[in-house]
Amino acid sequence: AVVSTQSGHYGRATVTILILSALFCAFNMIYLAYCVFAFYAEITGSGETLYLRFEVLQILAYFMAIPLNSALNPAVYFIRNRSMRSYVVDLGYRMWEKLTGRCTRVEDNNDGVENGGL
Repeated sequence: AVVSTQSGHYGRATVTILILSALFCAFNMIYLAYCVFAFYAEITGSGETLYLRFEVLQILAYFMAIPLNSALNPAVYFIRNRSMRSYVVDLGYRMWEKLTGRCTRVEDNNDGVENGGL
């Protein structure tokens, strides 16, 4: 029974790694395309005429694709990892309690009844 649980865990981890790898490849392909086009423009000497076309690709790569890849990694882990989801939700509750000064979680308001009131 332990082996099947571990293989299920490894299966989920493998899928998560595949998702992260696919995102990495997809977003970095934009940067790779920019590098190839810029290299081609330098080699052929047509950098001035192709500059405006590459400028959009460069802006897309530097300021959107690569940062978006980095921003999506925690989102993928949040969606795929149950313990991370519960930690973030618990952290949100604790921050809300600190900001508002009141407790909103029912399970924390039992005043130690399960432990004999101590």
